[in-house]
Amino acid sequence: MRVIYLIFLILMVSCGGDDFKKIEKLGEFRILAVLADTPEVAAPGASANLRLFVSDVKAAGRVITGTTVACIDPGIALGAKVSCDHDPSALTSTYTVDTTSMASALYTGAMPNKNFTVPNNIFTGRSPRAQFNGIAYIVIFNFTVDGESISAFKRITVTNRGGLNNNPTGSAILLNGGAIAAFPKENDELKVTTSTSETFNYQTIDGNIESRTEKMKVAWYLNEGELAGPKTDVGEGSKYLGPNISKPSLLIAVVRDERGGVDIVIKSFP
Repeated sequence: MRVIYLIFLILMVSCGGDDFKKIEKLGEFRILAVLADTPEVAAPGASANLRLFVSDVKAAGRVITGTTVACIDPGIALGAKVSCDHDPSALTSTYTVDTTSMASALYTGAMPNKNFTVPNNIFTGRSPRAQFNGIAYIVIFNFTVDGESISAFKRITVTNRGGLNNNPTGSAILLNGGAIAAFPKENDELKVTTSTSETFNYQTIDGNIESRTEKMKVAWYLNEGELAGPKTDVGEGSKYLGPNISKPSLLIAVVRDERGGVDIVIKSFP
């Protein structure tokens, strides 16, 4: 345990200083989220629209073309590699990101929808429990930007349980407990409110049906300043550490329900 702790300290020291990239800091090309209009679908053969929410502040507008590959989930949640190499029926296509017209949003925002259809055989050979809890169809987005490989993936879950998951709605950023009207100042507190967490049924390994409730999480992003907590629970505060900013700035909260649902709040200042 002491060895692990020592290694952790060495890494923290070696990564310190002005060159250490904060995970919440916007600048280079980033994929902040993959949004689905329907995070869950009710049957094989159904489809969902996916789109990327990206930020590319420093480039100040450009067109980037990448690829998508879609396949049945190899078991990522159990440790499998995020890949479709296992699936001879994987489908590949292109996806283009164009931020050239987004100057007013500091080249940050949602890209066009792309439709993906879940294969009709996704339930083949799967147990009734697996079909109830859901089988995932994954879509991987791959880009090469400034010599770096950048990827993100999204699950489209197929389930016959009924009561499909919805994206969170009505999310809003609060500044010191009230509506936000200006970029935060040093020691201000930021929180997010959103729609009520949904409950859903889950079948345990012994066949019992449990009622569970989603846990809502927030990922914070900004192009100026620093936050004490770039990852928080909904309703949990994150302190803005400064400095005070007067230049054009962005503050973004990505709300996730941990079942594939996503909502995004983007605030631009002034």
